[in-house]
Amino acid sequence: LSEFIAPKLKKIGNGVFWKGHNIKKLYIPELEEMGRLCFTGLRQLTELNAPGLKKMGDACFHYSVNLEKLFVPELEEMGNQAFTEIPRLQRIVVPKLKKMGVYTCMCTAKVLKILYAPELEMLPENSLLGVKKIKNLHVPKLKITENTTKCILRAIKLAALKDGIRKV
Repeated sequence: LSEFIAPKLKKIGNGVFWKGHNIKKLYIPELEEMGRLCFTGLRQLTELNAPGLKKMGDACFHYSVNLEKLFVPELEEMGNQAFTEIPRLQRIVVPKLKKMGVYTCMCTAKVLKILYAPELEMLPENSLLGVKKIKNLHVPKLKITENTTKCILRAIKLAALKDGIRKV
């Protein structure tokens, strides 16, 4: 099974496709909710197209190391460690995201260049841990707290130092 197409599927439970499957592409247009660990360890997965997805559980794509394309324009809530250890994902564009879990982009952020989340108001602790190459962080509604400041400064500092800009 290299492609999983489920035009009417609304919800996926916990751990449904956990490890061992050779799925490369997911097209689930009416999917609204994913449980915990549902696509964890799918090493062949390169693309997720779920335009109706609103809620993503914890560690949904943990260790799905080849994931490069993500289309989830309706996503409002992302669980803890949703995109950890995904070294190829460079863009996370989530225009309706309101809630992000802790360690959400940990280690994915080694290559993460764009985070577009105009509705996001809070960055949880360590949500951007491991960010090294971020170029565009678009979160205009973000409330500035000590924690969000730490997250952003850590990401910017690492990106700046990587590009040879001196620390101020």
